[in-house]
Formats: sequence, C-alpha cells, structure tokens
Amino acid sequence: MAPQWGCGNAKFSASYSFTKSSSDLNLVLIYIGWILIVSLGTFFIYVADKRSAQRGRWRVPEATLHIWAVLGGWPGAWIAQRMVRHKTRKLSFQIAFYLTIVLHALIVVLIGFLYFKMIEQQT
Repeated sequence: MAPQWGCGNAKFSASYSFTKSSSDLNLVLIYIGWILIVSLGTFFIYVADKRSAQRGRWRVPEATLHIWAVLGGWPGAWIAQRMVRHKTRKLSFQIAFYLTIVLHALIVVLIGFLYFKMIEQQT
C-alpha cells in the first residue's frame, strides 16, 4: 500500500514505484540537463552584467542573478565569477551565492537518501 498523507478530508497517495530502473536514470539525466542549460544561461547573464558594469549601462539586479543560481545555474555563475571576475568582492553577494550551493547540495543529498531508503524498504 502506498504511503498516504493529508490535511483534513483531503488525502494524497504516493504511488510512484521507487525501483532501480531506466526511468530513474532518465530523471538523473533530466536533472543534469536542466543544470547544464540553466548554468549556460546564467553564465551569459553574468558576462552581460559584467560588460554593462564596465560600460556604465543598465545592470542586471542582484536578485535576478541569485534567482538564476537558485534555479540551478550556480555552476555557470561560479564559472562566470572566476572567468570575468564578476561579483567576487561583494561579501553579502558571495554569502548568498554560497548558501545557494549548500542548498543545492543538501537537496541532492536528501533526495538520494530518501531514494535509497525507499529502495531498501522494498527489498
């Protein structure tokens, strides 16, 4: 029987079967693809913002840079920061950025833990 949870009269059931299969590999590949695509976009946003800063033009808001990192673009942001030396001195920005990386790492570890816990319970 699938685990159930709910609030009041509403009940929900987790009916996905967690087994080692090609669909699990597909989910991993989709996640990696997402990270790569969003990272590429984030990289170009950082480069564009650096060029705008050098030319005294309109800048990308810091909140937008953080949103892209939170959505999965943190690897692209990290690479751009190193390559074009952008947003590397502002401590408050760096703290928020590295917290984003920690958040992503914790999410991946939690999902992995839950996944293997469910596989273990099925055997």
